[in-house]
Amino acid sequence: MAGPAPLPRAFSRRAERSLAPRAPETDARSCAGPPPALCADHLAPPEPVKHAAIVQRFEEYLRQQNLRMTPQRRQVFEKAFATHDHFSAETMYEWLKAESGSAVSRATVYRTLDVLQKGGFIEAVETGNGVVYEHILGHEHHDHMVCTVCGGIDEFRDEEIEALQRKNAERKGFLMTGHMLRLTGVCAQCVARLRREGRLDQLVRELTQPLT
Repeated sequence: MAGPAPLPRAFSRRAERSLAPRAPETDARSCAGPPPALCADHLAPPEPVKHAAIVQRFEEYLRQQNLRMTPQRRQVFEKAFATHDHFSAETMYEWLKAESGSAVSRATVYRTLDVLQKGGFIEAVETGNGVVYEHILGHEHHDHMVCTVCGGIDEFRDEEIEALQRKNAERKGFLMTGHMLRLTGVCAQCVARLRREGRLDQLVRELTQPLT
């Protein structure tokens, strides 16, 4: 199966910078309304997940799906958790193909990434130029800003946004176990370049034009 064209490398550089250690954030709000069991403030923050525990969880998930941990699946899994970059399926395939002695096919890469995503081990992010992945177990939760021009991804976390989402979930008695927030637009680098080229206003009109 043919995959999407490799994406620009810009997304990984900006995303990697944003993974610098962050100071812990606390939320001193009181929880009112729904029963404590449904209140996100009463959910303990996730403990750091060790790699061995992630491997064990993946092996258990494979058994539940009547699949085996083949050497090829293990290679894809290990590479996905060894990088802090966002990566496409084609990028993963190229990484593995460059490794000495690797015999992982393109089809195996796509199928294994699909299994990892369905099992909640990695997350897919639509960039507008294709799909990229990142591992989420062992990572602090964060959201994404996706540039629709270059495909770049900036990661961010805002406790005010997190608190608003918890508040709305609690108000509706909804037990929130996770969420994904993706902002699309034009990154600062592309804004500066398009402004210099005199093309920014035209692009803004194209991107904000209502569908008819």
